[in-house]
Amino acid sequence: MYLTSTNSTIAITLAGTSRSRTTIVDLFAGVGGNTIAFATATPDRWHHIIGIERDPETLACARHNAKLYGVSDRITWVCADSLLEFLDPQYDSQRKSEVDPSLHLDFDNTVLFASPPWGGPGYRHADVFDLNTLEPYSLGDLSYYCQEMPHALYLPRTSDIRQIAELVPGDGNINVRQYCLRGASKAMVTYVPEKAVLHGKGGNNKKRGDDEERGEESSPVFYSPMPTATIAAATLCGEVDDLDYAPPRQSSQES
Repeated sequence: MYLTSTNSTIAITLAGTSRSRTTIVDLFAGVGGNTIAFATATPDRWHHIIGIERDPETLACARHNAKLYGVSDRITWVCADSLLEFLDPQYDSQRKSEVDPSLHLDFDNTVLFASPPWGGPGYRHADVFDLNTLEPYSLGDLSYYCQEMPHALYLPRTSDIRQIAELVPGDGNINVRQYCLRGASKAMVTYVPEKAVLHGKGGNNKKRGDDEERGEESSPVFYSPMPTATIAAATLCGEVDDLDYAPPRQSSQES
């Protein structure tokens, strides 16, 4: 794996957020490109860097890559579904114990970065890509779970800018940038402030907690956690032999 100029540029941009925010979380770490860039491009910026990947084999590669770049001691790796098993319990006092105490987030101290799966190569053929078709999480799902903290969303270059504009109400604004390589757009990154009005289930704009304030049950779009191999599978890269943290797995999935 090689770090790209895009990795570094995004890292530098996120480093420009308030210096009071000293934790950054990469919600979809993959093999570690962006997570590692947060440690290398801005080495003195973040006190705590967390990389989350739900596939143990991919996470093993990320840890191996961090070792190659000399930053393995600066990153905490988590094997989990970033939305359902890591972020969702952070909002629920009854479930917060499911997350290791060392990973409890201070919302006033944290910045989120999300480069989610785009659901296959279909986006390449769309003149305007419908962000509601992102898989496994749509733009609404991502926004719902991230809205309590400033966050950046790494999206297909042809993403529907109108859907992105709906993330902020009224006269508000967000920062949208196209990142280019050799004169061609590679991707779009949307930088969103915390507590914007975002999409809940069914595409309606709402904030986290709106339903609770009305005495109704909150209704984000949920997906059952993907069953994974045993944590021992994370040794496939040969250079790592354990995970920093993995949440307890349910014995069966709910439909």
